[in-house]
Amino acid sequence: MALNPEHLLSFARVAETGSVSTAAETLFRSQPAISQHLRQLTEAMGEPLYRRHSGGVTLTDTGLALLPHAQALERALAGAQRLAREVQGLERGVLAIGASMTIAVYLLPRLLSRFHRQQPGLDLQLLTRNSTEVLNLLSSGRIDVALVETPVAQDELPGFEQRTLFTDEVVLAVPPGHPLASAGSVKPADLDGCELVVREPGSGTRRVMELALAQLGVNVRAAIETSGIEAAKEAILQGLGAGFISRLAVERELSSGLLKEVQVDGLSLQRQLTLLHPPAELCSRSSRQFLEFLEAVRA
Repeated sequence: MALNPEHLLSFARVAETGSVSTAAETLFRSQPAISQHLRQLTEAMGEPLYRRHSGGVTLTDTGLALLPHAQALERALAGAQRLAREVQGLERGVLAIGASMTIAVYLLPRLLSRFHRQQPGLDLQLLTRNSTEVLNLLSSGRIDVALVETPVAQDELPGFEQRTLFTDEVVLAVPPGHPLASAGSVKPADLDGCELVVREPGSGTRRVMELALAQLGVNVRAAIETSGIEAAKEAILQGLGAGFISRLAVERELSSGLLKEVQVDGLSLQRQLTLLHPPAELCSRSSRQFLEFLEAVRA
């Protein structure tokens, strides 16, 4: 039995949402219709693609292997639809950008302000998520370009182009009354057992911190885990613990003395702010304009 493109699109949306009913709502189809698409696709493949359970559906190994192809079809269709709208001139251009929290809050607003002055006809959409969620949005075709805080392995997101846009530094910040505040600099061993404010799993900042501390053999304790960079910064300001945080996020607090930077001997947490997007031929006109703008800024 031949594979049906509509069945693949339904499968991609079910995999993304984890629910047949939710997929049906987003595709404006009935739940029985989506269920039938899944049954027919399973028959065409000759292997089970998913398992139902009380929480929704879980993909089998065959389903996981099929998913990237279904998502590629979804992206290609979305790209074709955007191109058709642009060629027909039926609506103004829309640019959907996904960015990890540090970039979205502390870097992009000033850049988007400049870009909007150059391209006032474009409707800008900024989705703020942690790095892992941003990559998921890009792979599913929900955003045009992504900016995250770490490079991405090629096999993690095949078919997309990426390059370093800027660099940032993660610094150890403490309030003035913290025991480390007067030290100026410390040895890695001085951090053993230190209570830290940490970001949620999936955060690029947390990933950089954990890798660097593991390489130095430093063991720390999480005093609190926060979701979002503003919550992390406020927790540090309130004395809940020291925290590794983007310099972009705390440059005002460091300048005003509300926070102190502590140097850790042998530890330099430079990180790459990475831009990812589909190949140029699959990018919308608005995406290409934004990519050209970012290249000019970087230069």
